[in-house]
Amino acid sequence: MCILTKFEIAETFSHPAWNAIGARIKGPAGLEFIAWSCWLDYRCYLPDYWHANPDASPADLLACETTHSARATQTHAILARLKKLRHLDGPLPLLVGGDWNCPSHLDYGKETHRLHRNLTLPLPSSLAFEQAGLTDTFRTLHPSPLATPGATWSPLYRTEPKTRKPMPMDRIDRLYLRASGLKPVSATLYPQRLESAAIRRAKRQFPSDHAAVLTVLRRAPVAAP
Repeated sequence: MCILTKFEIAETFSHPAWNAIGARIKGPAGLEFIAWSCWLDYRCYLPDYWHANPDASPADLLACETTHSARATQTHAILARLKKLRHLDGPLPLLVGGDWNCPSHLDYGKETHRLHRNLTLPLPSSLAFEQAGLTDTFRTLHPSPLATPGATWSPLYRTEPKTRKPMPMDRIDRLYLRASGLKPVSATLYPQRLESAAIRRAKRQFPSDHAAVLTVLRRAPVAAP
């Protein structure tokens, strides 16, 4: 994990666990904001589990997040750390992004239930960020998961190694924003076109196993008194 910026890093923050780092960044014209980079447990990836167990119950699927991995626990620990640092209610805009290794409840709702065997899933990690007052910037700009799925896993691995069957793709890399002076204006995935699976990784223009999410944010206009 890292935070790369051309601006001044005025302060850094740590998390007792190793899966989150943060920084207070001084941008142009007096703009300051807080940015965090996170990574959650990769075990028992829900789309893979469901692909292998098509008759799994909602409780079984949610156990991927709460019992068979530490993702739900890690999410609440990260939010507790942000709360302790007063990043959740402070005056500066807050960005929290990373590889969550799990889908969002916004992509498993009523609009997509036919794609998910008529189930809707209250996925705990994304719900916890929403309940903490943060918004999913990609879904703010692309509200329909049917029109714009935004899958980030995986431009590299698209078939099961043993069966060679298509691997389930999903939107597991996300940027959350606590709106306080910044507004998302565009969100784009890279690569925009998937390269042929026949191209060796070393020869690819985009060799990562995760798609990149480029989000542009602008200062929100200040309301007149």
